[in-house]
Amino acid sequence: MARGWLSPRLNKTKTTRNFSKHNILNFKTHLSYEIWDTIFGKQDVHEIFNNFHIFLRIFHSSFPEKETQLQDKDKTWITKGI
Repeated sequence: MARGWLSPRLNKTKTTRNFSKHNILNFKTHLSYEIWDTIFGKQDVHEIFNNFHIFLRIFHSSFPEKETQLQDKDKTWITKGI
């Protein structure tokens, strides 16, 4: 449905993460500094899962979310007759 030229624009955003080579290297480096006995040295699955926050913390710090504005593809200044 076409919008009229006076109708308000909706601000649409998209959340992404930057998986650049630099960020991946940073992620791997930080993982290598961690002591993984709390994950691999345990037998209890629930305890392992509860300690998995180490991975998530490093993931979120290495690949922070970035919100980008989506471009409005609807050209309100062009009429249907053109």
